[in-house]
Amino acid sequence: MTDLAPPSGHHPAPVPAGTGIDSAILIHAPQSKVDRIAAFSRNAGITALYTVAGGNKTAAADKLLTTHRSIAGPESRILFDANRYSGKNRATGDAPLSLEWVTWQLDHGAPVALTDTGYISLENIAQVDLALGRGADIASQASGTVMTMLPIESLILKNSADQLRTAIDRAGVPVALALGHSTDPFGAVDTVRGLLHVLGSQVSIALLRTDLSAVAAVAAGARFGAVGTSSTLRHIWPSKGGGRSPGTSVLVPRLMSYHLLERLPLVAAQVPADYFWCDCNICEGGAVFDHVTEHTAPEHSIGSIATFAANLLSGTREENLKSFREKAMNAQTLHSEIQVEMEDVRWAPARSLDSWVKALDGR
Repeated sequence: MTDLAPPSGHHPAPVPAGTGIDSAILIHAPQSKVDRIAAFSRNAGITALYTVAGGNKTAAADKLLTTHRSIAGPESRILFDANRYSGKNRATGDAPLSLEWVTWQLDHGAPVALTDTGYISLENIAQVDLALGRGADIASQASGTVMTMLPIESLILKNSADQLRTAIDRAGVPVALALGHSTDPFGAVDTVRGLLHVLGSQVSIALLRTDLSAVAAVAAGARFGAVGTSSTLRHIWPSKGGGRSPGTSVLVPRLMSYHLLERLPLVAAQVPADYFWCDCNICEGGAVFDHVTEHTAPEHSIGSIATFAANLLSGTREENLKSFREKAMNAQTLHSEIQVEMEDVRWAPARSLDSWVKALDGR
């Protein structure tokens, strides 16, 4: 197994004291990748959040924890995601929550325990109150910090942010949001505005299963953000369909977006390579496509986002959000330049960049 080094100049963005989490940006990965993720987590100082496989969640999590600590060290801390909210046979938001699952996490050193909440669609938005109420009940019986997992259809944030925030405020317990969408939940500006509204709550909120939007969320007040190692872990697929995207997507830091790795050399043959430069320890100042492979793509992408966060999250909330917007606008310009040069609409700026720029206008 390759011993993975952290990105060059990497300093994880800190989180508030007493959380027990090592970085504001977490790596959200499947249990099957524990060998690689544990090594990266150890070397980069980034907390890992694993989706747990198998029907017996505590047994699977116990095996996962043993493997992770054998690589990352006996005192290393990780978070566990029961992942009951995904797949075609997913649980829904009215499914009972397990106190045993939360207790197991806390008893085994998890700094934060996540409930095993099912998926909540817009048509079943009433389940938000039900899930939050059950989460609050479990939290009152637990011996440590509990976050109610809230896997919701992105339309709830887009269309009913007021109702969602009211429910969160009323329950008064920490919440971990994850959004369901067929492509990019933050491709709609009203979804971003909804998230910003919800993050104005006094309740502690995290954003999981996402991408570079994790950084903007933390800048806006989220407790932490978890970035997925693959497209399937950067949003929740709709129950009616969806699956793994073809090819390997990799973050291009200057463009602030993911692109298929195999397409980049074709583009670089026609545009200057500096669009694709990256300073992470894998790329060492060179072009992403010359250094990143399918094997190292997750570490490159997560490490680059964590470094971006560490450099961005150094001021006040207003300063950090203004800085994120300025960088997003610059990334839009670079996309447009490539689009014109390539005469290829696939290089239009990412919709999520436009959403964040518009939502943060005037802040």
